[in-house]
Order: sequence, then C-alpha cells, then structure tokens
Amino acid sequence: MPAERQEECVVAVVRERFRHATLETLADKLRITLEGAPETESVYVWGTPGTGKTWALAALARRRIEQGYRVIRETWERLCLRIRDTYKPNARESEWTIIEPLCECDLLLLEDIGTTTSVGRQETDFGLRTLLVIIDSRYEDCLPTLISGNKPVEEIAKSFDARIASRLKQGLIINKTGKDKRDVQLR
Repeated sequence: MPAERQEECVVAVVRERFRHATLETLADKLRITLEGAPETESVYVWGTPGTGKTWALAALARRRIEQGYRVIRETWERLCLRIRDTYKPNARESEWTIIEPLCECDLLLLEDIGTTTSVGRQETDFGLRTLLVIIDSRYEDCLPTLISGNKPVEEIAKSFDARIASRLKQGLIINKTGKDKRDVQLR
C-alpha cells in the first residue's frame, strides 16, 4: 500500500490525540512484547485509566495498517449507543449492518470493554450478546482483535461471562501499569 494511502487509513482509524503513536514510542518491554506478537494473535490490554492502553493499541494498529491490514476502531460505549439507535422507528441501520464490518475486518481495535458497568456489576444481556457475537465470530475466523479495558480477565468474566473471558485468554494479555498520564497538575 502506498505511503499516502497508509496515512489515510491511519487517520481514519487512529484518533488525533494518538496519531503519533508508534511501537518505537513505547517502553522497551511493551514494544518487544507487541512486536513479537504474531499478526494473527489477539491482544487484551488492561489497566487503570491513563496508563497508555489506547496509545499502545494505536501504535500496534498503525503497524498493522502499514502491513496492509484493514483495521476498524470502535469504543465499546459508542458501539452500544450506535446499536441502540437501530431500535428507533426511523433507523436506517440494523444491528447487523453495524456489527458485520467489525466481525469481518482484518483487525478490530475495540476499546474500553466493560466500562459500562462498575467493578462487580454485570453487563446487560444486550452487552453480553453484542460482545459475544463480535468476539466469537472473530475467534472462529481466526481474525485478531485488539481490546482494551480497565478490568482484569477475571473481572471481565464477572461483568460479561466465562465465554468472553475464555476467548480473551486465547490471546496475549497485557497488564498496563503506571501512573495516570492524564493526571498533570498545573503549576
């Protein structure tokens, strides 16, 4: 893919704040881990807010775009809102027209799963069904998915169910630790 086309794809997937994320900007251990991940392997990065999960996944998404992958990025909350909009009487899209591209793209970047509920609370049946359809479809088709969240896999199992956690465990799991990079005090 020509460089200008790659950059168009990066702009379409990676939000402005994370546009300069590259694997080279990551800490050595994380960079080596992500560079060493097979292109077909899914990745779940979890940790507290502000630790750089989105930056890391944006860097990996950029690399995959440069390698010719067709990448789609979506946040969990925005996806749920878009699907709920399909229930309106004048909706122009169905649930499936929103979900299908996420199931079929070369690489899906799905951010902030499990953020619609507090720790120890369960997602709705709607949320469980939606995530299961996407993850299960991608898992069965051996398509990699990059996922971020604030909860460890064990808490994701409680928020959704064991089927989601089991599929997440099939890929690379990274606990992104550190201080909140957004917590900058004004002087």
